[in-house]
Amino acid sequence: MKTRLGLMLSLLSCCSLAPVLAEEVVLTVQPQAQLQLLPLADQTLTETGTVTVHPQDAGSPAGALSEPLPEYCLLSIQVGLGGAQAQLTPGKMICITEDHRILEAMPQAEVVGLGECLGNSGQCSRFRLTTTRVGQLRLQAPLEFTLQPRNLSN
Repeated sequence: MKTRLGLMLSLLSCCSLAPVLAEEVVLTVQPQAQLQLLPLADQTLTETGTVTVHPQDAGSPAGALSEPLPEYCLLSIQVGLGGAQAQLTPGKMICITEDHRILEAMPQAEVVGLGECLGNSGQCSRFRLTTTRVGQLRLQAPLEFTLQPRNLSN
């Protein structure tokens, strides 16, 4: 009897928490959105690495965002060196809203106009970012931000 009661309580508890654990899309950015990428600091990479930029809405058309992009957002970009051009691959984007929600998304996108390659003989051996040169994030699919759990004990 105790085993059956424990099993029922466990199942009931699991079912009541399921909606909380499901990933809920809370912000959608459509591919026609105009997103600019602002480098956080001037820096030069001499090997493949990751840079962090601040994405902002740059005057997107009406309906391109389900709600305004939060002011506090960061996007990681993997920079690959060695070819004729740097390979820029967007990584995870994390935003914190005014009401302290943490949103996360993985963009399927192209990074354009961010930084410049430096090198000899047509090889990109260094990549320079400056705060005066902004790039663009061109989405290839809708960008869906999901609500992330946070530690409420602190």
